[in-house]
Amino acid sequence: MTTYLHIIEFIAMIFSIIGSYKMGSIQDEDRNSLKNAFNSFYISNILLILLASITGLIFLYIQMLFFTTTAILGHYNITKNKTVLLYKSSVSLIIILISLYLLIENNPTIKNFNLIEIFAAVLAIVGSYIISIKRFEVYAFTMFIIADLLYIKIGVDNFLPFFIVQSIFFVILSLRGIFNLNKRSLNFVL
Repeated sequence: MTTYLHIIEFIAMIFSIIGSYKMGSIQDEDRNSLKNAFNSFYISNILLILLASITGLIFLYIQMLFFTTTAILGHYNITKNKTVLLYKSSVSLIIILISLYLLIENNPTIKNFNLIEIFAAVLAIVGSYIISIKRFEVYAFTMFIIADLLYIKIGVDNFLPFFIVQSIFFVILSLRGIFNLNKRSLNFVL
């Protein structure tokens, strides 16, 4: 694996962890922290789109397309700033087109789909949807844990050490999410 891929992977990991940390530590209606979390996710997801396209991880690529869209929409819903929406959408379209070219160029016949990658991407996308509707969150966190454990294997198989660290961090965050949900449930009952 070349150095530039590790640099992309490392920067994506940093922004992803920052976004997750900010999202997990938001108090009440802290719009600024939420906006910063979505911005961090946006940068991380764009970089992971590039990484997935270069390494041929097509389902990670598809997952990051969904996650980039949710980061843009999340930021827009907070700020209602159409200029930011248009700017990020334009940048995303350019990156997506370039990365799609790289994906096709590096994998002229994309026919050997990795079932672990497919399953991890589906779990992450469905978990993200469940979290966004604020129902059955414990199932979403469980899906995230399973998906990230699978992503650790994918990271090992493709020698993506920072992706592995990021996935381990997400497993810990998901466990924390389950713990916080249980703690809230107990407080509600008491």
